[in-house]
Amino acid sequence: GNIKVTGFETVRGDWSILAKEVQERVFEIILREKDVEKAVGYVKDIIKKVEKKEIPMEKMIIQKQMKKDIHEYESIGPHVEVAKRLRERGESVGPGSIITYVVNEGKGMVRERAKPADESESYDSEYYIHNQIIPVVTKIFDVLGYGKACLLNTRPIEKESLFHFMPGTKTLCLAASGCNLSCKNFFYFFARVCLETHDTTKALFAACG
Repeated sequence: GNIKVTGFETVRGDWSILAKEVQERVFEIILREKDVEKAVGYVKDIIKKVEKKEIPMEKMIIQKQMKKDIHEYESIGPHVEVAKRLRERGESVGPGSIITYVVNEGKGMVRERAKPADESESYDSEYYIHNQIIPVVTKIFDVLGYGKACLLNTRPIEKESLFHFMPGTKTLCLAASGCNLSCKNFFYFFARVCLETHDTTKALFAACG
């Protein structure tokens, strides 16, 4: 049967198509296939693809309904800003209208970079990773012992220095931060094996050097 999700972030109306698909797939892998590590790997793979712009623009579309007329909004969110643009184009926009947009690359606030889907050229990977993908799965993996840092670390730690800032991001890789000590990305598989065999001397050597 279908998996019905309640109590999670899917109730919000401003999630992208991709974010909704990712959350549904994660639940499916965990609940049906009972494979948490596969679910973690799936999210990491999606993040890599978003970074490389391998996910089509159509998946990045966000929809939100207008609750009132444009001039009645005191706080201008991305969908309101896009609604203004649509009205300037001569389109009829008002309460009940479904506004579709994509957050584009560039400088400035999110609302300043939100554009109608048909005017968008290149989506902001960082925005979609940190404000769409990660938020919809964080609570799920927190319960299972996988922290946000674990999901964001899409590069094998063995190939990086102990303290390493990922290029172009503010993410600091701290060895096994967020790891539950049993996933495939545990800092040095050799160290894991040594810990399982209680050879702490070798484990410490592997973890430190």
